[in-house]
Amino acid sequence: FEVHICAETLNPEDYKPLGAIAHKTFKWPFDGYKRRSFFAKHAQKLQKKLRPNLTIGHGDSFYDDVSYIHNCVHLAHQKIHESYISKDHPVALIHEKNFKEQNFKALVCNSEMMKNDLIQRFQIPESIIKVEYPKYDGEKFKVGASKREDMRKKINIDDQEILVGLITSGNFKKRNVDFFLRVIAKTNKISSLKFKVLIAGKNKEDKYHELAKELGITDQVTFAPSITNVEDYYNAIDIFVLPAKIEEFGLSVVEAMRCGAPVIVSEFVGSGELLKGEYANYRLPLSEEKFSHALKNLIENKNLRSELIKLGTEITDEYPKQNNFEHLLEFYQSTRRQVDR
Repeated sequence: FEVHICAETLNPEDYKPLGAIAHKTFKWPFDGYKRRSFFAKHAQKLQKKLRPNLTIGHGDSFYDDVSYIHNCVHLAHQKIHESYISKDHPVALIHEKNFKEQNFKALVCNSEMMKNDLIQRFQIPESIIKVEYPKYDGEKFKVGASKREDMRKKINIDDQEILVGLITSGNFKKRNVDFFLRVIAKTNKISSLKFKVLIAGKNKEDKYHELAKELGITDQVTFAPSITNVEDYYNAIDIFVLPAKIEEFGLSVVEAMRCGAPVIVSEFVGSGELLKGEYANYRLPLSEEKFSHALKNLIENKNLRSELIKLGTEITDEYPKQNNFEHLLEFYQSTRRQVDR
C-alpha cells in the first residue's frame, strides 16, 4: 500500500522516512468558511487524481470514506454559551454540509454523547456512526512516570498535604473553573481535612484569581501554566476533578487515572462513560453540592481513593495507543472501496 497526506500545514520531508507522500495545499490567507471550503476543494481534487481505496478525513473534507469528528460544535455552544451557534460559524457550516450530505461510509466520534447528539440533530443512521474512544500514551502516562516530590516542591505543596487538581490545556470557561472554585469553597465548610488545589492550563486567569479572592481561598489555590510533560502534574495530585460544561471526550481524565489519581467528572464529560461500577458514582450532574460531597468523601477516605485508583487502572487497561493498530486495520479494511485502476 501507499499513503498520501493532504494538509495545509506540513513539511513533506518529515514524511519521507515514514514512506508517506505529502501534499501541501495553499492556505487561504483569511480564516473562516471560505478557507475551509477552499481546502475541501483541493482535497477533493487530489482524491479524483489519486482515486484511493480509502480516504480518512477529520471533518474538513466532504468525500471521505471514514470521517473523524472531534468537536460537537452545536452542542458545545449550547452548553457553554447557553445559546444556539451562529448560522455563519465556519466549523458549524462545514459540519452541517458534511452531516446533511452524508457522503461518508463511516462517521467516527469520541463518545456516546456525541453520537446521540449527531443522530438526533442531523438524522444520521446509527448503523454508520462508530464511537472510538481516544487513546492515551501508555509509556508516558503511568504511576511514577515523573517524580511526584519534585513537582510538589515546585508548587510549594507539602508531601503530606492532599492536592486536588484540575489539569487542562486551557479554555477555563468550557472546563467550568468558576464552578470548580465555588465547589472548593463549599468543600472547605464540610471537610474535616485541609487540602490544597492546583489549576493548570493556558488561560487569561484574572477573573478566576478575583473569584478565588472573593471566596477566601487564594492561599489554598495555585494557578499554573500548561507544560509539555503534563504527566508531572498528574503524578503530583491526589484527586483529579473535571466539572466541564462539555468535553467531547476529555483525555485528561484517562491520563489522570493512569497516573494514579481518582477522578470526579461532570455528566457532560465523554470519558466519564468509561466509569463503571463504584466509579459511576463520580460522574455527576453539575451541582456544587454533589461535587463538594463527592470531593469531601475522597479527601477524607484514603481507602476509597485506593479502591478507585485500582478500578481506574482496570478500566483504562483497554485504551492505550499501543493496543489499537490491529483494531484500526480491521476497521479500515471493512470501509475501503474497491477502485478500478
